[in-house]
Amino acid sequence: MPKRRAVKPKIDARVKKAVTRNAVREVREASANAALTVTTDQSVHRKAVAAAITTHLSGIAPLRREIAALQVRQATKSAAAEAKRAKLAIKTSRGRKAALAAITRQRVAAFEALAAVDVPNAPRYLVNTPFEIAGSGLNLSSFAAVPSNSWAKFRMEKKNTSQRRYGSVVFKFIWQNAGDKYAVINVHGYLILHGHCYVWSDGGIFGGDRTAGITIKPTLTVNDWTNEPYLQLARTDTTALEIRTDTGTVWDDAAEDMADIFRGYDLSQELILVPPRTSVGLVMSAELQYYAGQNSGIVQANFADGAFMVGSPAVLVTLVS
Repeated sequence: MPKRRAVKPKIDARVKKAVTRNAVREVREASANAALTVTTDQSVHRKAVAAAITTHLSGIAPLRREIAALQVRQATKSAAAEAKRAKLAIKTSRGRKAALAAITRQRVAAFEALAAVDVPNAPRYLVNTPFEIAGSGLNLSSFAAVPSNSWAKFRMEKKNTSQRRYGSVVFKFIWQNAGDKYAVINVHGYLILHGHCYVWSDGGIFGGDRTAGITIKPTLTVNDWTNEPYLQLARTDTTALEIRTDTGTVWDDAAEDMADIFRGYDLSQELILVPPRTSVGLVMSAELQYYAGQNSGIVQANFADGAFMVGSPAVLVTLVS
């Protein structure tokens, strides 16, 4: 039998075009649907994120208000407690007045006894009255230049200084090298500090510049005051008081620190070379350095109430050669 020949059906050209158009349309629709699906999913995601943030923020706001209220109450309690401590320190200072006077008399008597001793080739000079008492970077509420018992009073409170600052109480004495030759001298001075200091800084949820601190240094400076600019011949100091707080980390609590100070400080500098015919400035001072954070910080120094004060009774100069 003869083989049958397979006959392919003829497809009209118009049918082919129609099929092609349908295929292209389906591809486009599929792409559009896919893009629409992605866009819809992203929109949903963004809405979900926004809703979550709103929910959390609405929860944080009351929390922050509650914490702020707690901090205010804590600050109020700290201030009330410090007021009681300061009041007690002032009361105690009055009882210490007699002891302070005895310390001053004892030191001045020692200086006077040394000055009265006739040592060949080593005379001593007692300089017991400052020609000036001044405050630098702080205001003195009162002061008196009294032979062998000079004093000054001041009170300071600083908040949020955001940088380290300085102040001082200065007692200026003077001694003259009237000779035509260079002189070598030893200088001994005495400074009294009697007061109360306090620092405080708040806590917080987030980190910040929340800190407070104060340092007080009794200082003796010897200057050549003959000609300007004045020349510093010698200087010595010691740290009498240093208190500070630092509450600037995350979730930190408020903190405070305080100290009473009541004592005298011997300061001396030896073998100072002085030019001939020179006016020598003998400066006894209480140097203050303090800092209160920009976000939170309080520094208080009370050397004014009761028997509080800064004093410098005298300076002893020994002519070595």
